[in-house]
Amino acid sequence: MGILHAPDFVINGGGVCHGMCEVKGIDVSNALKKTDIIPSILRTIYERSRETNTPPLYIAYEIAYEKIQAKKK
Repeated sequence: MGILHAPDFVINGGGVCHGMCEVKGIDVSNALKKTDIIPSILRTIYERSRETNTPPLYIAYEIAYEKIQAKKK
């Protein structure tokens, strides 16, 4: 039995969304909508981790990098 690691920057995404809504004066319900996808993101990380035998943290980095690259286009 191993330890299941939830990458902190994925988990903390909810707090970041909430904080940005407060800073920008946006309704906090928008933050809640964004945080609803965190379990799905974790599921993707864990599935890809299991399939490739790669630690979840590295998969989270890969997904973050892919999203950043997609935004640059």
